[in-house]
Amino acid sequence: LAPTAANASIAGRIVTADGQGLPNVTIQLRSGAGEMRYARSSSFGSYRFEDLPVGETYALSVSSEQYGFASPTRVIYLTEDLTAEHFVAEDTR
Repeated sequence: LAPTAANASIAGRIVTADGQGLPNVTIQLRSGAGEMRYARSSSFGSYRFEDLPVGETYALSVSSEQYGFASPTRVIYLTEDLTAEHFVAEDTR
């Protein structure tokens, strides 16, 4: 039997320019195979996707009705746990 790679996670925060966490922001994770997962940021702006196969490419996107983001999508090749995938919001109200 061949050894298997452990799965990993992607986590971070959605924050304002001054570092305050933004709750209820939608985060979407799409695998290279097209599988979609969704999360909402917590009251502190935190989010987390767990049990992701390593060695794959993912598109991580953030969206909000109240805020815009200079870089709302990131492409990630996952090789280990990522704990600081933060997005900084721009107020569009």
